[in-house]
Amino acid sequence: MGTRSRTPVDSGDRSRKATARPRTNAPAGPHQNRQDLTDPRLQWEFAAAAGFTATLLGAALLDSARPVLSDGTALTLMTALVAALAWWSTWPGSVATAGCAWLMFNGFVVNGAGVLQWHGSADLLRLTVLFGTALAAALTRSLRLSFRRRRALTRWLQESPDHDAMFLRDSRITH
Repeated sequence: MGTRSRTPVDSGDRSRKATARPRTNAPAGPHQNRQDLTDPRLQWEFAAAAGFTATLLGAALLDSARPVLSDGTALTLMTALVAALAWWSTWPGSVATAGCAWLMFNGFVVNGAGVLQWHGSADLLRLTVLFGTALAAALTRSLRLSFRRRRALTRWLQESPDHDAMFLRDSRITH
């Protein structure tokens, strides 16, 4: 009589499961691929979509107020919008939002009618301000979350019993 092998063999038959997979309660939504569920920031895919939508609406509002606002004031308002969006997104989402903001600002607020043109040093300044703001906001948020996690871990370690003493006590009992 032959013995059965316990190792699963892939014969192409998917009707039977060779091994049972443990069920996991994977979270759904913007945190599904991230291991740290305490991070409130959106993943870059969601942040880029939100950034595109928000900067498009912001550019439409700034374009309608173009006769009243100066270029510097309009850039300041778009920069504030980018900073707020970058605060709630990860690094790639912040960069995508800044890119969308520059395209919307250049196409609708500066030129009007969605025409993109390069204006030399003025566009370089706008690009630097928007990307710098997005990166600064993302860095500040990352540092804040990191310090908060470290503080919580330190507090947990201070409140937990002394694991080394328990290990030493248990090892003396068994030997």
